[in-house]
Amino acid sequence: MDRQDFNTLLGAIERIDEKCDKLSERMSSVDKTLIGQHAVLDHHVYRTDLAEARMEKHENATSENFEKMEQKIEPIQKHVNYVHGGIKLITLISLITGTVYGIYKFFI
Repeated sequence: MDRQDFNTLLGAIERIDEKCDKLSERMSSVDKTLIGQHAVLDHHVYRTDLAEARMEKHENATSENFEKMEQKIEPIQKHVNYVHGGIKLITLISLITGTVYGIYKFFI
């Protein structure tokens, strides 16, 4: 191997070494980006866990409040049903009275 071939080979090795250095810098940059994204992801997971815990607590509280509200409304609903029954009875009595009076007036 002569000196010119050796210099050509040495130049090629230096270019390969430079490219390896650039790749190493890029990999370092990618690693830094991944570290940052991992930290953001950890924070997001933490916040998501908190939000899910709050929602679960809220759903349980809402369910309990709904049951309590139903218990409070039950007597009111019974009263409303009683009043509706009374109105129906009054309507029926009025209808019978009106019919009897109409028949009475028709014949007399």
